Amino acid sequence: MCTQACFTTRQSACCNRDGIATFFAHVVIHAVLSSGEDLGVLRNTLERDPGGFKGVYLGEKGCLWRLKPIVCEMFLCDRAKASVLDKDKALRDLWEGLLLKEKQFTWPDKPILFDAL
Repeated sequence: MCTQACFTTRQSACCNRDGIATFFAHVVIHAVLSSGEDLGVLRNTLERDPGGFKGVYLGEKGCLWRLKPIVCEMFLCDRAKASVLDKDKALRDLWEGLLLKEKQFTWPDKPILFDAL
């Protein structure tokens, strides 16, 4: 759905170079987990980005990050959420529980996982 609705039409509001709130630790973890080739692909993609295409981190095979930042993993636009969660209350409840767990790692009023790393 995401590819059809946003990526191929270049209407994505997510996944842009400046829009993803990445911590320095995300970049370090990505670099440690990636091969030199992976890092080269990401660097070349960012160097060629004209600034208008919102999905700069998306390639033909999906996300260019080896380990996506949590803000990406937990992001679903309203249309994607509705297409799945409106059909299944149990799934909606599970999603809401995951959102509460996400706060354990991202809530800004206490140290988070990446601060300790």
